[in-house]
Amino acid sequence: GRLDDYLKERKQVNCLSPFLFVSSTRDDRLTEHGFKHVIDTLNDRAEVKFHPHQLRHTFAVNVLSVNHDLAALQQLMGHTDIRMTAVYLRNLPSKVLRSQVANISLDNLV
Repeated sequence: GRLDDYLKERKQVNCLSPFLFVSSTRDDRLTEHGFKHVIDTLNDRAEVKFHPHQLRHTFAVNVLSVNHDLAALQQLMGHTDIRMTAVYLRNLPSKVLRSQVANISLDNLV
């Protein structure tokens, strides 16, 4: 897929950085400034505008929809307080909620 293509391209340009996302100007991690530049470039080219913070929301919803483990999500996001993790889940898509409700049974609750 696309990640494989990205990794192949990194090998072709002899990228040795241990970081997954790297700078386009040097063999080092993508800085916060570089990341913002990528987002700005995408926003200029796309018809849908987004903010980098939306990626954390998307990550949180996708992780929770796969493993249903709020404590693991809290650790992955680096939160010390579960309430902060919950902020990212305020508007869960109905698809995620439906699958979780469907998995509720008396055996799961007792």
